[in-house]
Amino acid sequence: MEKQMTRMEFDERMNAINVEQRKAAQPFNDRLQSIVAEKANINKKVAELRAESKRLGAEYEMYHQQCR
Repeated sequence: MEKQMTRMEFDERMNAINVEQRKAAQPFNDRLQSIVAEKANINKKVAELRAESKRLGAEYEMYHQQCR
């Protein structure tokens, strides 16, 4: 008959499983962090380009008004 695990043995086993799961997930977590940082940089660049586009559009409108 199988001996029943004590609470301490169970906790140790679960902890070991959790440690292994964290180790296995680490490369994916690192890549995810990298993607999130890359996305933030892209969003920042998009915002800069939109602001520049808006500024150039306003500049063009002023120039166009002066040419009339």
